[in-house]
Order: sequence, then C-alpha cells, then structure tokens
Amino acid sequence: MKHGKKALNPIIFNFKNLIHTTVQMFQAQIEQKELVLNIEALMENTWLEADCHAIKQILINLLSNAIKFTEKG
Repeated sequence: MKHGKKALNPIIFNFKNLIHTTVQMFQAQIEQKELVLNIEALMENTWLEADCHAIKQILINLLSNAIKFTEKG
C-alpha cells in the first residue's frame, strides 16, 4: 500500500440495500429541511463485488453534500 492509499476489500453485497440503508441514516436531516428524496433503482441485478465500505462512504458524502447545499423545501 502506497502512502495515503487505502487497500480495497471487495466483497459481494446488495447495492440497492446499501443505498436504502444509507439514505435511512439521513432521514432526519431530509425531513428537517422539508426535502423529498425518491430512490429509483432500475437495475435487475443489484449485487456487486466491490469495497462496500468505500461505496458507502461515497454515498454518505454525496447525500451529505446534497442535503447541505439544497435549500429548504
């Protein structure tokens, strides 16, 4: 591992479930800002082999920024 680089640990996981559980973490903030978040997963097979923790961190960062920079309502 190079300095500053994290080793990836790929596992097989359900991406659709990860999306839903990650969104649940932000439900209070979404409601507080009176926002509506619709999730539409059109994938037939939602199983991935990837670093689940890295993908979750990406989703957390995206949702956090989306909530932070979206005006109330």
